[in-house]
Amino acid sequence: MYTPAMSLRRVLTHTLIITYLFLTAYAFFFTMVRQKISIVPEGVLHFFYGMMAPYQGYTTYNFDLLAEGKNEEGQWETINLDPYYPMLLGHQVMYRRLRTFHYEGEEESRHGYTKLAELLRKHEEEKGEIYTSVRLTWQTWPMSPFGWDAMRREEHITSYPLTETPR
Repeated sequence: MYTPAMSLRRVLTHTLIITYLFLTAYAFFFTMVRQKISIVPEGVLHFFYGMMAPYQGYTTYNFDLLAEGKNEEGQWETINLDPYYPMLLGHQVMYRRLRTFHYEGEEESRHGYTKLAELLRKHEEEKGEIYTSVRLTWQTWPMSPFGWDAMRREEHITSYPLTETPR
């Protein structure tokens, strides 16, 4: 037997599905052409945009930022960046890319990495690690079915120096 309550539930269900499909299509549209529709709130766009990760770029290699500090004996030590990026690994790597500066150009990007190196030296010094200089290097290595770090070995890594800041 068909009741008005069933009709209301059906309308609400269809409205919810249509809204979800619209927002997903809008996020896909935004991912492809970077055009916003003013009727959709920024937070909603951000949520649905996050679901578009597979369409935001794909590479056959992994990459990460390597930070090293030169100690007083002249030896380079790796600086653990994880405490500075308290989030999931994928988010850490994206934040380390400093994408905001990439859109401004190579000079601004280099300036951003130099500023990051200076901040790292300062924060490491506050923790008791004294470095005469800090250098940042972008590293890439092949993907592996055995995990993100599986092929991160010297023979597979390609390094791209970004900056080195003296003390």
